Amino acid sequence: MKINEQSLVHDNVYKVSKQLINIRANLESTWLFDPNKSFKVQWDLFVGFLIIYSVITVPFKIAFEVFDSTGMTAVVTLSFIHSN
Repeated sequence: MKINEQSLVHDNVYKVSKQLINIRANLESTWLFDPNKSFKVQWDLFVGFLIIYSVITVPFKIAFEVFDSTGMTAVVTLSFIHSN
């Protein structure tokens, strides 16, 4: 490979890498939650808790016709509605 070809390849690689950096910066600015922050982990744990709560309580309430006097079901339902 000649020197001109090497510099041309180097220039093209440099341009492509700059374009990829710009694309990544644009994508990162569009995230609702940054996946690298601890808030995202806390959010995932919170939603996981709501799912587990629903998996346990809904069949129990259907099977035994239990009335929820605490309003927790409404809170969980509204949390799922607002998280989408």
